[in-house]
Order: sequence, then C-alpha cells, then structure tokens
Amino acid sequence: MENDPHSVWDEPSTPGGSGPEYACARCGYDLRGTVHEPVCPECGMALGEAAPGGSRSSLDERAEHSVWNEPGMRGRAPDGAVSFRSRLLAKIESTTLTKTRVVTLFAALIAGPFAVFGAFWGSGQTWSGVLSLTVFGPVVEEVMKIGAALMIVELAPHLFRSKGQILLAAFVSGLAFAAIENVMYLKIYIPDPSDSIVWWRWTVCVALHSGCSLIAGMGVARVWGAVMRDYRRADVGLGAGYLILATIIHGTYNGSMLALALSDFQF
Repeated sequence: MENDPHSVWDEPSTPGGSGPEYACARCGYDLRGTVHEPVCPECGMALGEAAPGGSRSSLDERAEHSVWNEPGMRGRAPDGAVSFRSRLLAKIESTTLTKTRVVTLFAALIAGPFAVFGAFWGSGQTWSGVLSLTVFGPVVEEVMKIGAALMIVELAPHLFRSKGQILLAAFVSGLAFAAIENVMYLKIYIPDPSDSIVWWRWTVCVALHSGCSLIAGMGVARVWGAVMRDYRRADVGLGAGYLILATIIHGTYNGSMLALALSDFQF
C-alpha cells in the first residue's frame, strides 16, 4: 500500500496540505479543487502551463501576479507564499550597501546628460517657441532629470536603501544638467558672454536646475517610501504633485527670462 501510485491523497481537491505543487505557477493561487478548470481562477493562466513547482515561471513573474498582491487581501501572506512583498524583502536582504551606492551614483550622473538631449528634442516639438520654452521644455527636462531614479523605483526599488539616496541622485542630476547646459551656452550659443551673464548662469541657473530636480526627486522618494511601507508596486501618481511644482517653477523662470529678453534687458 505504501507504494500505491493511486493514493487519494494525491488528488488536488483532497483537504490538507498546501505545497507548491497545488499552486498556480504564475500567481501562486491555491489550485486545490480546480482540477477540472481549464485556467487558473485568479490570473487566467492555462493550468496545463502551471508545471509543478512553477518550473515554467520565474519567481519574479509569480510574485508579479501573486494573489497576495491584491489590495483586498488582509494580513501577511503565509510562509512560503510567493508575493511582491516576499520577493522585495529577499532582494533587499541580498543587496549590499555598496551596490545601492553605485546605483545612486549611476542614477545621478546618467540622468543629467540625458536630460540635456531631451531638452533639445523637446524644444522642437511645437510650432510655438514660447510654449516650448515655458511648458514643453521644462516638462521634458524635469521628467528626464529624475527619469533614472524613477525607473529604478518602478523596476527595482530594492536598489535604493533610503530616501536620501534618491534625493541625492536627483540633486546631482540637476547639477550635472546645469553644468552641461552652461558650458554649451557660454562656449557655443553666447558669443563673448559678459561677466554678469557668466555669474548669472553659474549661480541662479545652477540653483534653478538643482532645486527643481530636488523638488521632483521628493516625489520619487515619496513613491519609493510607499513601496517600502506597503510592499506594493510603485504608484508614480504619488509623486506627480512634486513634478508639477518643479515644472511650474522652471516654466515661470523661463517665461520671466523671455520677457526680460523681449524688453531688451541687459545683464
């Protein structure tokens, strides 16, 4: 009897036990009692694809579609259940502090140069130079200056250890953007700039770009904080208000400078 291959306890619908062989490989849904169902009742994956132990689905994919990610699920997932929370905690534990610092440096230095290219791309997307200067340009610049940090928060939030790292990345990104833009303006676009223009660009303009990036970065930090607090996927809408504020400040400054230029104001 011990070697009987037809034991009733092998049936998925038999009460007792909750091993991974009875779970959907994609979302972890308990499949006991669904032996005659063609698809998983939770995520719709064909049960024929749900190989025992999830051999056809990575842990990340299973965590992405886990039933335990649903807002209506109360309490923590049971031990052994794959969920966004369990995968995030595992990745946090396996990520060294040195790696998070390298990622912070990368996000800080790569976003500034990309934002410069984005600024020139955005400047040609409208027939109106005024709208480009006061609306489209600031939007593109502010989004791209925090783009690297925001992408990390969305795809791999465990690569940041604190909100301070995100704020630092955003601030340095703004500094890098301002430095590159100043060199281009003072060396290429403005022939023989006066001392006052040089002073203005390296003080006011640097403060503008780094300050606006820091404000937008506060939104990214808020998004990351919610991920770490609730163990849910990133909701970028939580940081939209900060990005809008940074864009308004930037656009207002550009509009003011345009008005001064039209009035023949001399620095």
